[in-house]
Amino acid sequence: MADFDLFERLEATKILDTFPQTSTSAASIPSHRQYFTDEDTAKLGERYFFYDHTLPATQLDKLPSDLRAGLKDKAGSVSIQFKQIIQRPRAYQVAKLLGRPHTFELAITSMTSSMTSGHCFQGCFIAASIYEAWLTRGYIRTARK
Repeated sequence: MADFDLFERLEATKILDTFPQTSTSAASIPSHRQYFTDEDTAKLGERYFFYDHTLPATQLDKLPSDLRAGLKDKAGSVSIQFKQIIQRPRAYQVAKLLGRPHTFELAITSMTSSMTSGHCFQGCFIAASIYEAWLTRGYIRTARK
């Protein structure tokens, strides 16, 4: 039930129509909805400059390709394999059983959203693969360097 309470709070705030605010974001940062659409239409990472305008150009230029490589080479089908073991109903299925209203954003990449999804799982692998790529290229200093 806590998930549905959270869904309702997120929907009430219209969070996708708000703008991310970080200590490094640009004044003209796109909305969460624009980032949602970017992810859904394979433009992942192309607007990262607005999110962190302090990222050096050498890293920024490679970020979209690093994201795609991380998705392909590291995340791959791991979320599907995980879901085969940890099977759970989708939020819309539970809502129907409980007679609760439930809305979600339609997406090309997934027609059945859930709060903790394969996309979140893949994101963790992608972040780790970007970190690995940056270490390999010498962008990040380590204790040994």
